[in-house]
Amino acid sequence: MIQGQTQLNSEFFHFNILEMANLAEAYQKLEQMEDAENQYQKVLKVRTLAAGVEHPDTLDTMMDLASFYRGLGRTKDSYERLNNAHEAIVQNLEYEEIKTLSDLNRLCLEYQMQGRLQEAVKLRKKMVDVGRRVLKQSHPEVLEYLEDLELRLLEGTSNDKILF
Repeated sequence: MIQGQTQLNSEFFHFNILEMANLAEAYQKLEQMEDAENQYQKVLKVRTLAAGVEHPDTLDTMMDLASFYRGLGRTKDSYERLNNAHEAIVQNLEYEEIKTLSDLNRLCLEYQMQGRLQEAVKLRKKMVDVGRRVLKQSHPEVLEYLEDLELRLLEGTSNDKILF
């Protein structure tokens, strides 16, 4: 009985956090930016306390907040969130999971959107290396994608552009 109740409470808690994140997005779409920012910060605080800084959901929220700040032109705040996310993602590299690759990709895209191309290139290289290890037993199309990514990375660094 207690174990079932604990699982139910955990699922309810997770559902509430998702709803909090959805509310932040809704405020943003309604251009209620102060409310959106407050809600994103609440979600980040709750996820950090509940799951830790390096948890994938916490990282997603950090990057959501960074993207939000970028959209407002608050570059310094966006950089701070991205740097925090970067540090946590690097910590997660030891686990070498597919979700870590997804986080790296999202971080790379944010760096590109901010014009931080050198940092994006560095992370893309890391993505290729980690991807080869994580996905070595995966479907051949995934490995083909990684090879294509690696070629595009090489092309992109030769003229200081990233072609993704």
